[in-house]
Amino acid sequence: MKMNNKAYTLLEVLLAVLIFSAVALPLLGVFVQAVKTDVAARNVLNANYIAQDYVEQLYSKTYKQALDELPERRKIGEYYLSASISPHGAAGDLFSSPCAFAHLLLMDNGKMLSVMPDGKWQLYGSIPADIKFGLSGGNYTLNCDGTQLAGTLAYDNCVLIVNAMKKPEASASPVITLGGGCKAIVYLTYVNKDTVSIAGDQNDIKKHVDIISGDTSLIYVKAKVYDMPDSSEPVGLSEAYISINN
Repeated sequence: MKMNNKAYTLLEVLLAVLIFSAVALPLLGVFVQAVKTDVAARNVLNANYIAQDYVEQLYSKTYKQALDELPERRKIGEYYLSASISPHGAAGDLFSSPCAFAHLLLMDNGKMLSVMPDGKWQLYGSIPADIKFGLSGGNYTLNCDGTQLAGTLAYDNCVLIVNAMKKPEASASPVITLGGGCKAIVYLTYVNKDTVSIAGDQNDIKKHVDIISGDTSLIYVKAKVYDMPDSSEPVGLSEAYISINN
């Protein structure tokens, strides 16, 4: 018997490598792209979970706590959370077109929390006796006993929602004056129904006495999650209208 000791030539080896590369490289590209897609999907999933978890945690907080703890690029693991809170409400038949909302919350400790259409807010040490709220040229102004809060709004009209359900009897009885483009919804108890006065056309004012939902306020929350502290585009987003405890 004869032994066949014939070996592959260099040309044959190179040809085999070229054929293998022609088949393998496209598959490698598909694999790399699949890995990138999987990483991106995981990032979006994780970011959306962080955003949704933040919104859900607001149900256990008060309005003031939520505003105090509003995150601005707060680091959570490998991500960064920012959020905004703005007032919302049901205007009913007060306006036939979309409108902005502002909140005045008269608290049981004799203080007042104001939250404006753009999310700016102020806590007053006592309930002001003289409150003026008006619009002008796409701007709003809230004046409480000489202390002013001003900013911008996206609509020509605004509903001021005044929640006095927990207002102490011994606190000041405010007079609220509305400017042009402003209307009001007021929530009162039977006991204090005469302790909040709204100056203006009474057709622009809706009063509700001893309404069940008076212990909460409706807010619009937008939570954004970024993968870098200086990123301009979020990888996760959660938006919701929720009733937060006063």
